[in-house]
Amino acid sequence: MNDEIYENDEFRMWVEDEASIHIKAVTKYGDPVELTFDEAEEIANALLQWVKKYR
Repeated sequence: MNDEIYENDEFRMWVEDEASIHIKAVTKYGDPVELTFDEAEEIANALLQWVKKYR
């Protein structure tokens, strides 16, 4: 994971203009993405890092 983008096949989040976080989480069929607890923890950690960096 680099500092500004986190993604896998169905989930992507990124920082735009150092001012906002964008999250897209849908399958190729338009369904909601299902996350494991480990994936959710990884995403939460990335979000916290961005909040600390850009706040």
